[in-house]
Amino acid sequence: MSESLDKMSPGLRKRVLAAMERDNAAKAGPKKPPLPPPDAWQANKYHAKGGTKGGEHVDSKDEGRWWDVLIMREKAGEISDLQRQVTVDLCGLAKTKVDFSYVEDGARIWHEFKGFGTPRWRVILSIWRQVGPGLLRVTYRRRGGVDWPTDEYIPKVSSALAERAKEK
Repeated sequence: MSESLDKMSPGLRKRVLAAMERDNAAKAGPKKPPLPPPDAWQANKYHAKGGTKGGEHVDSKDEGRWWDVLIMREKAGEISDLQRQVTVDLCGLAKTKVDFSYVEDGARIWHEFKGFGTPRWRVILSIWRQVGPGLLRVTYRRRGGVDWPTDEYIPKVSSALAERAKEK
């Protein structure tokens, strides 16, 4: 085959080689997409379906919807300095990643979105209630309703410090 290709004019040789490549590609079938990284192979153990919102990875569809709500609030000027997946150190007792963090009325707010509370989350929440850095809002997934139930937790240490500051 290579001898007959050598005898062809350069233009004809180019067309024949292109046709051969197309034939080989058709025989091989469609190209398979590249494999995702190994950590993406595992399904979410809580069956949450993640995705991407505005170029940001979200762990669940509901968290993505809540992210949209916070972005709208930031654009409206209700909140500022909106951040995602902020690591918080709880006085050396534990570290946790909070879904959202923002400033509202001059105070830093940490915001967690939960489908349901896991045993680890209950431990983190109990530590936060004692020594957390500030107000924690926890918004729970909607269960057939129209509202997003939200709880607020003010740490005992932070509230005691705030009361002392008011007394001075």
